[in-house]
Amino acid sequence: MTQSLKKTQTRLRVNAVIVIILVILLTVTSLFFYKHVDNQWRDYSNTASNVYVLHDTLVQRLGYGGFIHHFKNLILRKNVDLYLPSIKKEIYEIKVILEKLEAVENYDKQALGGVRTTLANYEEKLDLALKMIEQGASSEAIDDIVKVDDAKALAALSDFESHVNTMLKKKSVAINENFKFAYTVHILTIVLLAGILLFYFKKLSTSYKEQQALTDRALEGARIKSEFLANMSHEIRTPLNGIMGLLQILQPNVQKPQNIEIVSKALFSCRSLLTIINDILDFSKMEANELTIENVNFSLIKIVESINSDFLPICNEKSIELNIDIDKNVENIWIGDPVRIRQIILNLVSNAVKFTEQGGIQVIVKKKVKNLIPGIELQVLDTGIGMSEEGLANLFQRFQQADNSITRRFGGTNVLACQ
Repeated sequence: MTQSLKKTQTRLRVNAVIVIILVILLTVTSLFFYKHVDNQWRDYSNTASNVYVLHDTLVQRLGYGGFIHHFKNLILRKNVDLYLPSIKKEIYEIKVILEKLEAVENYDKQALGGVRTTLANYEEKLDLALKMIEQGASSEAIDDIVKVDDAKALAALSDFESHVNTMLKKKSVAINENFKFAYTVHILTIVLLAGILLFYFKKLSTSYKEQQALTDRALEGARIKSEFLANMSHEIRTPLNGIMGLLQILQPNVQKPQNIEIVSKALFSCRSLLTIINDILDFSKMEANELTIENVNFSLIKIVESINSDFLPICNEKSIELNIDIDKNVENIWIGDPVRIRQIILNLVSNAVKFTEQGGIQVIVKKKVKNLIPGIELQVLDTGIGMSEEGLANLFQRFQQADNSITRRFGGTNVLACQ
């Protein structure tokens, strides 16, 4: 992955994180203000409901149909036993209502001052009326002095209601203002969020185009490289085949043992170079998705023996042994891709020869049955340097060595020595 592509992906991730954080903050802010307004509305509704219910009850208890009604009857009929219990009950209930009203949150307690004063005044008149009844005064005399009517009660209740309405109106105004503010914040949140998303998608589109351009450029570079490798491989094979042909013609006519060895080594080098060229062609085919696996009849023994003839001269030069052990139960004819199988064995033996200084290499071919399917097992054993567990972990990584010092000592880029 190129540095530019990494920077593009990092920038996209950063932008995505910023957008997510802003969306969360804006959403939380909007929800906070709406929640605040909702709480205010609930408080307003509960307060209004409780106050109006208590107000109606207070009117019934304190008005002419309640306490004052019984008080009037007490003065007119002077029947203390009949009316006094009802009067005391009404007074008690009125005081309970006043306590409930005072317990209402954010309620102006001064609004009940007039009601309490009026109630206290009625209680004084009640005591005076009871004394006059006890003294035997007439109803007219008691009424003339006590003067029981509901004018004061109604005036106190009217003043109380005025205070209540003022309080609720203030709350209503505050709710409306907060709702407008919350609504404004909500609209700004939506606008800002839409702007952020548009900005992010614009950045995303730009980054996508940059990434697409980098990808196209990389694919074009890979295609040009594959074409170059394929063309160069074909160009190199032509003179190489000419050299090999001349060496093969020359080989039977050479008489001196020293010259025979030289020609044999030259042919071996040509074959090795041809193998490398074929590998380059295979690499180009794989990148172009044109590599195919054949499924034909081939001679396994012939392939193994060709490997033996390819590496026997260099093994003799290094004074190491190369033994081919083919089990008797192994059939000669198999179905598959002989070129790829030869490549596998060739790579294994090539690495084994490269990294073996003393001893030898043994190629074992034996029959193997797996999942009731008959097959063969190929083993390449050597007495070379072997591989550590760390080296085995990197065995199938591209251009990896088990030890960096191996490149300086043996050359090459891959280690595939089997032991």
